[in-house]
Amino acid sequence: MPGISDHDAVLMELDMRPVTHKQLPRQIPLYKNARWDGMEVDMTRTLESIKLLALEKKSINTLWTTFKNNLLQSIKTHIPHKLAKPRDSPPWITNEIKKLIKRRNMLYVKKKKSNHPSHIKLYKEAKQKVQKKLRQEYWSYIENIISEPSKKAEDSKTFSKRFWTFIKHKNNRSSQSRETIFRIKK
Repeated sequence: MPGISDHDAVLMELDMRPVTHKQLPRQIPLYKNARWDGMEVDMTRTLESIKLLALEKKSINTLWTTFKNNLLQSIKTHIPHKLAKPRDSPPWITNEIKKLIKRRNMLYVKKKKSNHPSHIKLYKEAKQKVQKKLRQEYWSYIENIISEPSKKAEDSKTFSKRFWTFIKHKNNRSSQSRETIFRIKK
């Protein structure tokens, strides 16, 4: 950028926004529902193919790649997976509240499309119902946390876990920055 006299001025543009890393949905294998017999057959075939490749004097990298690809393919075929949520929801949100929220959202879309007074009224009622139920569940959860735990060691552990789960959900920062803060304070 042109500066004073015969010198140029330095111009810098910086992006100073903090980077937040959102957790992506991930696949979780369900081993209890796996078909182990099918996997055993696949691994037997893999062993035979590796033996044949070894007799042909193939490189160790080829053998490893064959084993790895066949194992991953067998896992994908014989072990069912489920998609994990990217972030767990607050513990006071029950399935009933999730259904009410889903209904409220559907009514919102309907209200936006038609703008009919009856749809607006239904949406407002659903919104109030969700809000009321959320507040009730939230405060009942708080009441359960604050009430004294019994003298048993097991109950005090669950009390502590529920308390810290609540604190975690009240924190608005990402988990990475929260870990950094806790590390600094220690």
